[in-house]
Amino acid sequence: MASVIAFQLRLLFGMAAFWTPDYKAGHSLVVPVLYLASGFVIPTDYFPATLRAVVEVSPLFALMMAPVRVAVGQSVAAALASQVVWLVVLGAGNRALLALASRRLVVHGG
Repeated sequence: MASVIAFQLRLLFGMAAFWTPDYKAGHSLVVPVLYLASGFVIPTDYFPATLRAVVEVSPLFALMMAPVRVAVGQSVAAALASQVVWLVVLGAGNRALLALASRRLVVHGG
């Protein structure tokens, strides 16, 4: 399920190409922050309490740290529930954004 959440996040970044000529610059600026906030570099358990609270309600936590917590034997149901919630939220957001972007799209040539 984490790979589907990762796809939804990549799709969200990729859809920036509908409005900007170069979406990769923004993506390369955000990726280091995403790696840090997801617990990929430093586990979120070591974050200060306020930052940890913000990160634990983000899709990044469901993507990286929830599977880690399941692997060490902590709350399988909570991890799965957070992943399902973020999958639905990101899926609905991406669907709405794609509908908005496709109304704006004009293709020339053939």
